[in-house]
Amino acid sequence: MKLQDEVEVAEQRMRYAESELRKLKQGIRDDYARAALTGLLAYGYSPRELVVEEAFRIAEICLADRAK
Repeated sequence: MKLQDEVEVAEQRMRYAESELRKLKQGIRDDYARAALTGLLAYGYSPRELVVEEAFRIAEICLADRAK
């Protein structure tokens, strides 16, 4: 393989790995949001129009804490 070919293959692998990482992070975020949503609804959080927004805000906080 030529050096340029190796570089292209490495770049493709890196893009694939970055894509997979984004999918995993999104999955974790969705799991946190789902758990937060369940808790908020069980608690009777209102106004209901903001419940989903609040659940995703909580999920973002959880992800930030996990990254520390």
